[in-house]
Amino acid sequence: MSSRGMSAAKPVGLVCAGAVSQSWVTQLPGLGSWLGPVKALTAAASTRVVRSLRAGAATDNWQVMAECAGILIYAETGLEAIVRTMAECGSDWKGRAVVVCSNTVDSCVLAPLQALGAHCGTLGLIEEGPYLVEGDPAAVRLIQGLIGAHRSRLVKLPREAKLPLLAELEASLEAALPPLTGAAAHLRAAGMSAADAQTLVLAAFQRAARARLKSPHRSRRPAPTNDG
Repeated sequence: MSSRGMSAAKPVGLVCAGAVSQSWVTQLPGLGSWLGPVKALTAAASTRVVRSLRAGAATDNWQVMAECAGILIYAETGLEAIVRTMAECGSDWKGRAVVVCSNTVDSCVLAPLQALGAHCGTLGLIEEGPYLVEGDPAAVRLIQGLIGAHRSRLVKLPREAKLPLLAELEASLEAALPPLTGAAAHLRAAGMSAADAQTLVLAAFQRAARARLKSPHRSRRPAPTNDG
């Protein structure tokens, strides 16, 4: 699925509910040149999205959307209802790559479309860092095409592996914050400015984290005892 073939023959459709123009989805490198039909909850909303993105063409026709080789879905609310509507509208989704842009769901949410032959996946983003894509190979290829020359920022995950990874990252952050905050407080009490204390603590944490990740099985030496 080359970017040339996609943009010339079968563009990417966008189904959205919510302020997609203010989301990270609009920063996908190839979206502007590949975007075709755009369908929001109402015809007026579809037109507003197109004007905001300065790309695509508003539609209220699911059949037009089903003619795209790939479809992105962005929904702040009502995702399950959108998927159900797509599955029940009578359009042929077989062979289409359908990708939900979200950090809170995985490709299981697209089960009704997968049952109709769609290739399903999801795309997430870690802060300003890498994109996380999981799902069927065709869905992954769609995202690879949209990312284009920025593929080094794309992390491909097995089906249903995205949410556990994000949960682990969140848990790691929650565990690290209290000791980091305490260390910064001690430095401020010793007379260091808040900005310098934060910089020093984060730098030390990053160095230690890099070293530990390079040698994940390295254990600390046991503390000496006074057993003689």
